[in-house]
Amino acid sequence: MELPRRNPFAPGYGKQPPVLVGREDIFEDFEDALESPQHPSTALLLLGPRGIGKTVALDRLRDIARTQGWKTVRTSAVQGDWLQALTEAVIADHAEFVGADAKRTITGVSAFGVGVTAEVNDSDEQPTIRFRDALRAYATTLAEHQTGVALIIDEIQTANVDTLRALGDDHQIIAESEQLPVVIAVASLPSLAAELEADNIKATFLQRMDRRTLGRLNTEDTLRAVTEPFAKHGVTFSHDAKNQIVVETRGAPYFAQLLGFQLWKHLRKSPSANVSETAVASAAEKAYAIFGRTVADTLLNDMTPVERTFLMAMAVDAGDVSKIDDIAERMGRDLNYAYQYRHKLIAADVIFANGTKRVSFTDTAIRDHLRTTPQFEEFQRKLTSDITGE
Repeated sequence: MELPRRNPFAPGYGKQPPVLVGREDIFEDFEDALESPQHPSTALLLLGPRGIGKTVALDRLRDIARTQGWKTVRTSAVQGDWLQALTEAVIADHAEFVGADAKRTITGVSAFGVGVTAEVNDSDEQPTIRFRDALRAYATTLAEHQTGVALIIDEIQTANVDTLRALGDDHQIIAESEQLPVVIAVASLPSLAAELEADNIKATFLQRMDRRTLGRLNTEDTLRAVTEPFAKHGVTFSHDAKNQIVVETRGAPYFAQLLGFQLWKHLRKSPSANVSETAVASAAEKAYAIFGRTVADTLLNDMTPVERTFLMAMAVDAGDVSKIDDIAERMGRDLNYAYQYRHKLIAADVIFANGTKRVSFTDTAIRDHLRTTPQFEEFQRKLTSDITGE
């Protein structure tokens, strides 16, 4: 049985997979929020590590809003002045909605009583407009047409406190106080959760949001993500092959796409109506190499030198469990110091507590990749030198 040449799996950053699973409750609540301004999910915060599917989930939320007739404006807090970019996007969308041509822009807003009017000007000058005023004008126009606007913002953990506070104040006034149709969905790495506990200013807005942590897929959803695209072409999987899929992916959505992508290529070269455990293992080996370059390296590059040292101290252990005492000793630090970084890495979902004074990698693929790096070799060499005194 020959599969089509076009590979349906989408292992690239933020690309929609052929089967989106494991987030149905979030999508249903967001859809309900579009119908009810009092629903908690009108302000939604998605938390999760890299590769867990935050960007994909945001894309799905945007699609849901569009399907319901809402307008959507999307940006990423990674770019420098992202709030200004968001403001400009709101203005541009508003101008398009009211039928202004490309050279005509909304240049002023005025609010008197309950009305907000948008003035359209043919001038090439681009005056500065506050986000609050631009959003109020657009939301008011949309409300008159029985619809609203959904703001979609990725990588919110990179935003500074002042900008977040401004966004929160504006959203509260427009969506909550003035009851205009505005919903907002943002995504962040798990590290933001720890910041929320320590920073009351930043927490003012984000703490009130409907916070959802994107976790790993369960067994059923993992198998659906990998096997359903094949099933459409009559390809089945042996019992052992299914078990191997669960073992290899460990519930990681991104890795499920990588595995499916490589498995599709494998079956294109060696067609089979029933996938074997060996075929899954072969595809997984190639997927791990890509995972190291695209996910693990990005994750490690975003960490501080001390956080990487902590992980290297863990990776020295042959098994899956590391003792905090051993980690501290290998780092040349005391236990309190090691526990500080243990807490940070657990919050980032890179490691997890595995018993008393023990930790393990959340994803052993990151550990395996770390062991192949020159930095780890140097770390091991230094450890050996310290022990032998050479």
